[in-house]
Formats: sequence, structure tokens, C-alpha cells
Amino acid sequence: MVLCIVFGCGSRSDRDKGIRFYRIPSVATNKGEFEEELTTEPIEKWIKAISRGDTESKDVLNGERVCGKHFVSGKPAPYWHKHDVDWVPTLQLGKKKVCPKLDHDANAKRAVRAKKREQLAVKRQEREAAEKRRKLVESSLPVDQIGFGQPSTPTTEEEENRNEGNEEAFSSHLAAIAFFRKLWKQDLQRFRRDNGGCVEYYLGMESRAIPDDKITASSVKSVSTPPNNGRLNYVSGSSWCAETSDANSYLQIDLQTLHIICAVSTQGNSQANQWVKNYTLQLSTDGTTWTDYTEGGLVKVFEGNDDRNTKVKQIVYGVLTRYLRFRPQTDQGGVCMRTEVFGVKQKPTCNMEAIGLASGGTIPNSSFTATSFYDDRYKPFLGRLNANARGWGPKQRNDPKDYLQIDLLYEHFICAVATQGSKESDEWTREYKINLSLDGAKFFAYNETSIEKLFPGNSNRDSIVKNSLQEFVSAKFIRFQPTQRKVWKVLRVEVYGILLTKVPSKPPTALKLTASSPTSIIASWQLPPVFARHGRIKGFKLFYRKKESGKTAKTSVINNGTRFSRNVSGLERYTEYEFQVLAFTSFGDGPKSTVKTEKTMEDAPSQPPTHFNVIVNSSTSVTASWQPPPEESRHGIIEGFKLHYKKKDSGSATVLTINSRKTSTRVTKLYRYTEYEFQVLAFTSAGDGPNSSAVFRTTMEDAPSEPTSLSFVDVPPSNLHGPRVALSWSKPTEPNGVIKSYTLFYSHGGDAPIKITGIGKDALSRTVDVLGGVSYQFHVRAVTIKPGPNGTITVPTKEYAPSVGPKPASPSQVEKTTFNISWEPLPREKSFGEVILYEVRAIFLEKGNLHKRSVSNSPSANTSTTFVVLSDLELCTKYNVSVRAYTRAGPGPYGKPLQLETSRPEAPEEFKATATGTNQVTLAWKQYDKKEKIEYTVKYTGTKDYNKTFKAVEKSIERIETTTKTVTELIPGTTYVFKVHGSSICGESISKNISVTTHMKAPEAPIPRNVSDVEVSETAVDIFLWPVEQKYGPISAYQVIVLKVADGVEELPDNYDSKLKGASDANKENVNFYIAAEIKNIPLLDKPRKFTVGDGKITEEYVNEELEKGENYIVYERALTKTKKEELKGKARMVAKISIISTTT
Repeated sequence: MVLCIVFGCGSRSDRDKGIRFYRIPSVATNKGEFEEELTTEPIEKWIKAISRGDTESKDVLNGERVCGKHFVSGKPAPYWHKHDVDWVPTLQLGKKKVCPKLDHDANAKRAVRAKKREQLAVKRQEREAAEKRRKLVESSLPVDQIGFGQPSTPTTEEEENRNEGNEEAFSSHLAAIAFFRKLWKQDLQRFRRDNGGCVEYYLGMESRAIPDDKITASSVKSVSTPPNNGRLNYVSGSSWCAETSDANSYLQIDLQTLHIICAVSTQGNSQANQWVKNYTLQLSTDGTTWTDYTEGGLVKVFEGNDDRNTKVKQIVYGVLTRYLRFRPQTDQGGVCMRTEVFGVKQKPTCNMEAIGLASGGTIPNSSFTATSFYDDRYKPFLGRLNANARGWGPKQRNDPKDYLQIDLLYEHFICAVATQGSKESDEWTREYKINLSLDGAKFFAYNETSIEKLFPGNSNRDSIVKNSLQEFVSAKFIRFQPTQRKVWKVLRVEVYGILLTKVPSKPPTALKLTASSPTSIIASWQLPPVFARHGRIKGFKLFYRKKESGKTAKTSVINNGTRFSRNVSGLERYTEYEFQVLAFTSFGDGPKSTVKTEKTMEDAPSQPPTHFNVIVNSSTSVTASWQPPPEESRHGIIEGFKLHYKKKDSGSATVLTINSRKTSTRVTKLYRYTEYEFQVLAFTSAGDGPNSSAVFRTTMEDAPSEPTSLSFVDVPPSNLHGPRVALSWSKPTEPNGVIKSYTLFYSHGGDAPIKITGIGKDALSRTVDVLGGVSYQFHVRAVTIKPGPNGTITVPTKEYAPSVGPKPASPSQVEKTTFNISWEPLPREKSFGEVILYEVRAIFLEKGNLHKRSVSNSPSANTSTTFVVLSDLELCTKYNVSVRAYTRAGPGPYGKPLQLETSRPEAPEEFKATATGTNQVTLAWKQYDKKEKIEYTVKYTGTKDYNKTFKAVEKSIERIETTTKTVTELIPGTTYVFKVHGSSICGESISKNISVTTHMKAPEAPIPRNVSDVEVSETAVDIFLWPVEQKYGPISAYQVIVLKVADGVEELPDNYDSKLKGASDANKENVNFYIAAEIKNIPLLDKPRKFTVGDGKITEEYVNEELEKGENYIVYERALTKTKKEELKGKARMVAKISIISTTT
């Protein structure tokens, strides 16, 4: 007979013929009886054997068997090492331990039963564990979340007797139970971490227990950033990243069943500087309706990451959900995340994990308190489930306010409660309610459907009644408050739930920062809220770093849970720091507080201002400028600056305080042209910083005082110069700088002063030209960077005879022998004094061929003006006229003589020219002296602006005795320049010029080299047009005239021009000739040009109509010259004969 090894299965091979049994591989035993574990190789062989139906193979038939009821097709259980198989067990399996045969002696049996009764509690616990494991497997709870607690199934005396009768059957399963205990040991340790709790229960993002298809997102940046890459510690590629334009991005995780969520953790993108700085959470039980996670009635914004790989965990409260969304709010470089979720399944995990109130549990006696207790037999700590005691009972029987209170030490999610009555008497609680609290001060009643829940209690002493909570609730303190009793209100209790965490879930409160010195800050804080401490606070960790430095924060550890401040020293002066604080228990650190900032106190600057410079503005002022000290050396707010200055190598300095942030100032009232030493410092409210390095500057030079001891000496004129004055002086008594030169000004009579600059600094004299007989004002000043005041002296100069004579201007003839002689006044610088008289003389040169010098023939005259009239001169005589001037010192020399000639003819006046036709011009002028016999000569030459190659040879007409002349035989359309002058016995007059253009004339007829004579069938014929010389005017255009031969007449009529029209008008008037085209002479036609007669084109207003077939035509060409008044038409000349052949079909 073969039995199924699965605990609780009654399948037997001798009875159940339709059930197939499968062999289980052997179990390696290497760690003791209860430390057996399945080995990988036998399992694989067993699975392969089952899948192929090979149940008789020797290598797999060396173990126990399991019936076919417990194998189904599906996914592997977690502890099968994730091998893909065809068949997997639905229940957890183990190896039977065969019990020894029992003695049939009655006493032996009783002894065995007594032995078993002593061990019954242990057996019951093992059976409960196996049962719990079975239920968990059937509910598909992952193995790494399975926990164990105290037994919760009521056990009565009757049941114990019944179990006694089945001891042998039960013993056959002991080995299986022991086997499973080892198999679950590591999972149980993970579930009950000493420093953990629910916040450490990974739900499978990193481990991939959550499948890829259960991770979705609002968008992805690319195919390389899918949602399933958003797993914590994923480094095989980029994390999940949202599309850049996705303004409402999220990463969604489907946990597949309702879970209690205790914490979340995030990282950035391991492949790039991309992370989420803040985010919120959204929750949903159905994937459709979403709610924001809130704390204190406000949407909680979680602090995310500030680098690629650091994990930041955040604890959440009261979250029961299936779907979870991470909603990024702000990011660095892009929305990229890696995440993990921490928690447990709501069912059945939470209901089966005993917190530790029962007998032998971890909750200490000191955690049990009550309103009262009856006597020592009913103390609160005796109220433990399965305690071998009466339990807790209050002092009064009927006080409704009595309660038993237990401090659970840490915050738990409460899922179930269990009670028993008194162990030693018929006393129990029939009904009760519970109250919960996070801080032990404020309790709230547990409600279901908004009504305070009354839990059914016990009906006997020892049976355990377990009640599950239907509403989600968490607490650190719980009160059992009986409402109905049997004899007395007695309770023994246990509470089932999940530990949230053993470390603080919230940071310390009231973090306050106070700068205590330039290098230290005192940080103070208070404990986290009572409900968030989760145990005794062992101490605190204070984190600090320079604000926005990006460096890892320094940590100051305070190993004292009652010390709430720390003076952090060694900081940089007047620097803003970021601080965070966390509390820790013996199990680990709580979360950090939000960042707070504080600046260290101000200190005096440690460095002087930078870029210190002094610019000299003037001889008594400078402008000093600087920049504040380097940022890191200011150590506070720069309230102002102090400028120190003094004469170089002198005593104490003058201090100028600038009580502002100005970075420049002007220093005045300094000594002129003096070297100074300058330094500047910055100061804060804490004091002065160091002085800068000294800067040396010399004030600018200023104007010197006036030169002294001015004197002069007269210098007479010579052949090389006129009158002069030699002026001398001494240096100024106050130079006020380096004297670079002297400047001399002098003037007289209100005239503009003469200025002489650049007189050498060592030249203390200057000789200058002056006018004789004048009173001068001389001014001398010294120059440094600017001139000083003048030293002045008045100098009266001596008068001398002139050095030159005036030069007469052209004489103006009054009569034949009378002339007006004028001249410019002798310049003052040439006269050497005031001119009081001019003397004019005319010296005879010649008369015809006669040369003689005679005083009587050389008249003279004196005048005080600048002109004189000389009369009674001889005719046709030449004279030299010269002038000299007199001062009070005597006459000067005569000036350069001017030649004067009497009776030379005057130039013609009112010269006019009139074109009287195309080839003649009439000239007219007036004679100045009508008594004198004068003959005239006319010269002329011509040009054409439209023909640059044409130039007429100059011609002349002589001995013209009248004042008019008609010039003939001129060329039409030509511009002529005419010149006329008169001649007498005394010589020739100057010429007068005038220009005039002759009238244009009609162009000549074209001269074809050959006449085209063609016979064609086409109605358009190419011919040549011939250029016409621009002889009488510019050719404006060419006309093409077509004559249709009629009655054998091949010539145009004499009056053809009056009848010439366009082709259309000619047809209307029955005229057999017409203008076919008018072609502008642009560009100039200078060689034969091809032209098509009859091409239908339009030129000007003429249409070049097609020729008619069967007709003969004569083509004429003529040139046109257009003037402002008229159009001159040249003679038409035949250039082509055309015969159009008529064609028949």
C-alpha cells in the first residue's frame, strides 16, 4: 500500500484505484533531523520523471510518493529555485518520519500518551504552523513573506482526547513538519528582521517578483527606457524615463492584490545625470479611481534624489492599495526613476503574525497596564494568551471604563485580536471593544461601517476566539475594554499584525539653527512625535554641509537620546549651511528632517578689497576704486570701506570712511604735484579687515605762478628782418610742477594777439618781430600741464623808414592819355611805421621805335590815398609806373614797376552770334572807341557732340572794318566757337568768344552696296538696312517703307511723304505703300543690319504686316533726325525687291 505524503491527504493506493502516485526524491540530511533541505539535482530529476510518466526509474523511486491530486500544470513554487517545469506541487511537501512501533501493553500505551500530553503544546504549535503554511500556499502568498505566531485555533479538552486517539497518524507527519520548519527558516528571518519591520519587506521591484507587464507608465522617452527598467538597483541599462514633453508623467505598479504599503524607495538613472527631485504618490484599489496620498490633510510631496544612485526611502502611513503611482514633480536632467515598494499582503499575512502578547511572547510585562486589577492573581501582565494563570481582571465587576492596555513597543498594522478566559476559574469576557492609539495619550475607538465594533468574546475558560479587523488601522497602544462578562471580566489576549518599523518613522521636530559665532552654529531639535518614535530614541545624527555645495554632508553623532542640541564648530565664516537631523534607535536610523539653512555669524574680512586702483584726477584730487574682497573672504555683509592716505614717507594717515557699498570715492584738498600713499580695507559689523597693499600716486601738476622780472631791448631792422624787440624774464616763484615751456603773447591796438608757444623751459628770453611806432602789450606765462597766469609788460617800439614800395594794380584807362593808377596800402609790417604819404612816378620807356629817357617825359604825383590819376601821357607810348611810401622816419624804396601802354584798342563789347540757317551765322559786336580806326579779325572752328570724330579746321576772316559779319558755307548741325579781336596802329585788343550751333538738316538717303532682289514663297523676307552718315545731325531712327507694285509702278510718287501711314490706315485709304517699321538708332547703326519684312512685329506704332502671296514689293529705307521743333526726314531709297510666289495645292 502506498500513502500520499501530503499532510492532511488520505489518498491510499489500495483504496483509491483511480489516483496515480508520484515518487519524491530523497532529501539530503546534513544539518540535523530538522535541518533537512531539498537538493537541486533530485528535484530536477523528479520533475523530469513525472513530466514523462516515468515513475518506475530506479534513480527517482528512492523517496516517498505524492498523489496526483496535488500536481497541476502551472508556475513553479518559489522554493523550487525558479526552474521551468511541466508539473509542480500545489502543496508544500516533506519527508515522512517513521515512528517506532508502539508497545501493545496498556501501561506502555498510557506512558506514551502521558509523554505525548506533556509535549502536546509543542505538537499543537507545529501542527498550527503546517496548517498556516498550507493556507498561505493556497492563497499564493510569496514564501519570503510568510510568518509564524502563536496558535490561534481554539483547543478544547475533547479535541485533545480525540488527538490522543490519533497520535500514531499524527506522528507520521512530524517529520514533514520538521522539514518545513527548516525550509521556512530563512524566509521567516527575512520577515522578522531585527532592525526592520514592514518598511523592510521588499515587494519585488528589485527582485523581479513583480512581473514586467505589471509595471506601466504614462510615457517613455525611448525604447531603451521602458517602465520595467524602473526597478531599484537596475544597472543593465537606462532606468525608466518619461517623454520630455509629458507634463503629467507617472510610473505605475500593479501589486495584483491588496497590500499594506509601508515605505517606498527611489533612485535616479544609473546611466546619466537624471533623477526626480520631488514626487507624490497616487493610490487605487481598482486601477480606475485614484487618490493622492496625504498627510495632515495635504498632498504629501516626497523628497526624491539628488544624484544617480543614492537610495532615498520614505515611510508612508495607512496605505492599503493594489495600484501605486509615482508622480514626479521636479527633476534634474529628465524624469528618470528606479523604485521599490515595501509592505505585505493584507491577507492572510497580517492576520497570522502574532505581535507577541501571548505567553512567551516578546512584549515585556511592563507593557501591560490596566485601570485596576483585582489582586496579584489578576495583574495586567497575566493577561497573556495561553498564560498558565487566571489572566487580567479589574478590581470592580461593573465599571464599564475598565480596560487592559498593552504598549506594543512599536507601531503595528493591526489585523486581528484573540482572547481567552481565566485559566483557573469559570470567568471570561463574553464581549469587548478595542481602543487604539499611536502616542498612548489620545485613543480612538475601533469602528466598522462607522459604528463602534463590539467583538464576540469567549464562552469557556481556554478556547481561543480570534477576530479579524475589517478596517485598516495602525497603533502602538491597544486597549481591550470588556462590555459583557461571565462572572468576572477576565482576559488573556494576543494581537496580530505587522510591524511598521523599529526605527523612527518621522524625523525630530522643531529643528532650529542659531549662529553662535563666525565658525559655529547651534542646532537644536525636539524628539519625533511619540507615535513615530517606535522605540527608545538612542540618539541623533546631525548632517550639515555648505548650501548647494554638492558635497557629501558631514555627520555629527549624538549618542544621547535626551540631548537635543549640538554646537557644530569649525565652519567657514559667514557661510550658509544646510542642516538635517534624524533620530535613531538601537535598530537603525529614522528619516532625515527637511533641510534648514543658517549662516554663521559675520566676522571681519580676512582679505583686503581687490582690484585697488587710484586714478589721479587733478592736482588736488584723486579717485580711488576697488572691488569687494573675494566672496569666500568677506565673512559677512560688507558695510563699508576705509581709505587710508598720507604723503609718502610721512607720519600717520588720514582715514576716509565710506559707510556704504560704494566701491569708489574721491579724495580732495590734496597738495599739488605731491606723491601720496593709499591703502583700503573692508569692514563688516564684526570689524575691519586687513589693509590692501599700498598704492603710490602723485597728484597732477598745476598751473605755475607768473614769470617775473620782465624787460625788453629794441632791435633795429636790417636786410633780413624788420623791427624787433628782445624780451626777457625770470622763472615763476611757484612752479607747481615741471615747467615744460613758456608761451608768449603780444599785441597792439586791440588786434588779435600773436601767440608763440613751446618756448624752451630754460629759454628765459625771446626776440620777436614788431611794427615800428606801436605800443605793444607783452604777456609771458609758464606751462606745466597747463599754463599759469601771465607776466605783462608794455613796450613802445621805434619807427623806421619803409623797407619796400607798394606794387601798383592794373591801370584803368580814363582817356587815350589819361590813366587811373591804384595800389594796395603798404602792409604795416613792411612800412616800419605809419605811412603818411605815397609818391607815384611814370618813367618813359619807348614810343614806336623811339627810346629815350627824359625827366620831362616822366610825370609824377604825391597822394595820401592809394590811387592817383596820370594825365597828358603821350599816345602809343609805354611807361614804367612805380610807387613808394613815406613814414615819419623818411621814404622807403620804390616798388616793382608796372608797364603802362597808351592807346591799345579795347576788346569788342556785346559780342553776339545768330544762326540764320543750316550753313550760316551772323556775328555782331560794338566798338569801344568809335573815333579810332580799328579793323577786326574773326576766327572759328566747329564740333559735333553726336559725332566725336568730326572736327572742323580753324578758319579766319581778317580786315573786317564793320561790327557785323555773316559767316557762310558752314556745316548744318555743327556747334561753332567764334573769336573776335580788334587791331590798330597801337596793337591788338584781347579776344571775345561766343559759340552757336547751326540748324540741322534732313539726313541723306541710304547708299546700299547692293539691292536685295528675292523671289520667295514665304510671306516674311530677310533684307538688309544700310547705315546713313550722321552728317547734318544725329540719326534718330530708320523707317522701312513697303510699296506694293501695282500696274507695274515700282517707284514711290513724288508726294508720297504726305500719304505715308501705317499698313492698316493705308489699306483703308487704298494706298499701296505704307510704313512697315520705325527702328530707333539705338544702338548706333554703323554697319548693315538684317531686317525681316512681314514678320508681324510692331515698332513704335507701325505693324510690320505679312506680305501677300502672288504680289511684288519694293522696299525703301530712309533716315530720320528728330529735333525739339520738328522731325527731319531723309530721302527714301530702294533697298530690296521682293516677289512672293503664289502656291497652289
